[in-house]
Amino acid sequence: MSIAKTAGSVILAALLLAGPGCEKSSPTDDPDLSPWETFQGNSSHTGYVPATLDPSRFRKIWEWDRPDKEAGVTPYINPVVIENGIVFVTEDDYFQPQKLHALRESDGQPLWSYDFGFIAALNPPAVHQGRVCVVTSGHDDTFLWIFDAASGGSLAKTPFEVQWYQYLSPTIYGNTVYINSGYFGGQTMAFALADGSVLWESIAYGDNDMFTPAVDPDGVYHYSGTGLVVLSPAAGSSLMTIADPDPDSEGYSHLGSTVRGSLNNVICFSGDDYTAEASSSMEGNNERRLMSFDLNSRIVSWKSASRYLTHPATADGQVFAAANSPLRLEALSERNGHLLWTWQPQGSSVTSFHRNIIATRNIIFVSSDVAVHAISRETHREVWSYPEPGTLSISEGRVLYIAVGAMTSDGRLVAIALD
Repeated sequence: MSIAKTAGSVILAALLLAGPGCEKSSPTDDPDLSPWETFQGNSSHTGYVPATLDPSRFRKIWEWDRPDKEAGVTPYINPVVIENGIVFVTEDDYFQPQKLHALRESDGQPLWSYDFGFIAALNPPAVHQGRVCVVTSGHDDTFLWIFDAASGGSLAKTPFEVQWYQYLSPTIYGNTVYINSGYFGGQTMAFALADGSVLWESIAYGDNDMFTPAVDPDGVYHYSGTGLVVLSPAAGSSLMTIADPDPDSEGYSHLGSTVRGSLNNVICFSGDDYTAEASSSMEGNNERRLMSFDLNSRIVSWKSASRYLTHPATADGQVFAAANSPLRLEALSERNGHLLWTWQPQGSSVTSFHRNIIATRNIIFVSSDVAVHAISRETHREVWSYPEPGTLSISEGRVLYIAVGAMTSDGRLVAIALD
């Protein structure tokens, strides 16, 4: 186990020369952005970034390739998180030496890395207030690790009992880290961010893995595969359960998160899923409906007409997801699930949509099988695209990250400056 600060495999792309109209253009009414801390950005997993963007200024600034990926079983990387100008990315291999990398946001140069040695699996990271959290997994390799974000120093390594599960990014809220757990799956576990100590573990609700709960002061929102369970943030006890009357599919992994909505509701996929490999970076196989749990009336208030692979984003009373049949980006009403507007690729080679959606004040980012597309929320037209698909993140420094690969990672990370 070691921390390395040697030069990694970075490919710097040529920056576009600054010309007239290329100065920073953020409107004064845009709030300061928050770090992209976890799956879909924040502890509510909304995928929303309150920025107003000018697509004419988007430009690629660098590209990074996972070092020594040819030596592994798979060349994959997990989706990235970003805080204070540092990008955190983990390798996703199979029973191989694997590393956590910290990259400088401005140019992609390596700042530090942590070598976990030969382990079964390394999962996506989360970052919060200067601490990076990541789960290693396998049978005897399962630990929650906490690192100092600036130096890479190891602060905690806490074991817990599971079998052979994979994980999404932990959800961090306040001073607590939440992950899926359970020897047979289906549980949620809470750790102290300060020292990694175990605070509580819920009882089992089903047997799935690959989920991360939404968290706020009122609850920890856990989808079990057959319904929503709201847990006490302090104790992990059940506060409420709401059944999903007709789950779309069965599986041993959820491959998604609950999303805390704006109407005292929780949005998530109906049913569970599975992947072709034991990999935390792979997309699932099942298209599923989205549904909204009403926490006031304790019912499922709506399910979407379409089914999706893409993880949704929510903003301003709308839910954004991309369907493959019919092939289109959809904006749904958060209140009743009704279709509000759509965008369909025109005259392109797009055949499917994948990965996650990000919503900003004026643009929706969505990945197809061939590119990342930026769609205007006002005109519902494409205003920009980049010819690489993948999983998306946006930093507080207004950089879009693409972990390249429509369904399977190829080990590359592309950085696009949005200002």
